[in-house]
Amino acid sequence: INGYPISKSIPVSHRWVDPVAGERSQHVFIYPQVTVTPKLTSQLLKVPQSAAVEWVIKAGPEEVKVRVQSPITELLASQGFQATPSHFTLDLKANEERSVQFTITGQGRLHPIKLVPHISIAGRTIPSLARYPIDYPHIPKRDVFIPSQMNLTPLNLTIGKQRVAYIPGAGDRVPEALTQMGFQVTELTGDQLDQSDFSQFDIVVFGIRAFNTNSRIPPNHHRLMEWVNQGGRVLVQYNTNSRWRTLDQPVGPYPFTIGRARVTDEQAKMTPEVPLDHPALTTPNLLTRKDYQGWVQERGLYFAVDWDQRYTTLFSLSDPGEPQLKGSTLITEYGKGVFVYTGLSCFRQLPAGVSGAYRLLANLLAL
Repeated sequence: INGYPISKSIPVSHRWVDPVAGERSQHVFIYPQVTVTPKLTSQLLKVPQSAAVEWVIKAGPEEVKVRVQSPITELLASQGFQATPSHFTLDLKANEERSVQFTITGQGRLHPIKLVPHISIAGRTIPSLARYPIDYPHIPKRDVFIPSQMNLTPLNLTIGKQRVAYIPGAGDRVPEALTQMGFQVTELTGDQLDQSDFSQFDIVVFGIRAFNTNSRIPPNHHRLMEWVNQGGRVLVQYNTNSRWRTLDQPVGPYPFTIGRARVTDEQAKMTPEVPLDHPALTTPNLLTRKDYQGWVQERGLYFAVDWDQRYTTLFSLSDPGEPQLKGSTLITEYGKGVFVYTGLSCFRQLPAGVSGAYRLLANLLAL
């Protein structure tokens, strides 16, 4: 215009009509020849047992022959573990998706290991990228590519009774972790609570914010507490409580109030409020200082702020310069059974592969 060049960049988009969602669109993206995405971002290895790590291999817009080598064999070997088989060779059609599974064995050092698969095409090593789709009706669809890796956590872990009923809340990945720990997990959603016979389980675990999100819990609370009285075990993870959304329904067999207290310092000292031979600290796993190291993001949130004297508090902890908080974990015997409320953020620690959180949770579920 008037001798001045003017340029404007716009994305190349594809539009189509979905029978339900109406008009949809997405940008045109450049895709790798192949992606390798871990089935789970964190995998538990109970030493001296074995663990199967699974990767999803997906071809790009063209067919490809790819060699997938067992994840960082040298590092595994240096810590006393090995992966079999040594590699997979796959002939993939365009956009085809296949899974491969490596078995990790050994009795090596109990330190977390980051597994990164080696990918090569025609003898040339290419970056290992994981592919995660973002697909919601209100935004354009796209895929995100990040370096592919899986956290492997080798640890000594013993669990007690194994049959767990998991009642989901706002969404977490604790059921996956419980399965890896060796528990037999059955998820009870919605109206399944009304028909459930709790006697077929050893333990009932509530997901995060389950009491805030599941309307079928209050009508079944009395029946569940009676099951605890007869010898059942219940563990409730954190729920929210505020003046705008008061949690009026009972959570445990005795009264307690959930507040907004939390400890965000993931290195905050965990001081036991019980004798050091208390089963929560010793059985079936003897906890040490190492079990409270390496936590991520926080220690916990939505601690109890007042409680019936029949509850035992497990820890006191605090952020720097703040008062000590004792409401992170409440334990009580009720009849022949046990009830536990914990605001400790196991739902963050387990997917991150924090070994101490696995061991602490196993003890709480074995009370």
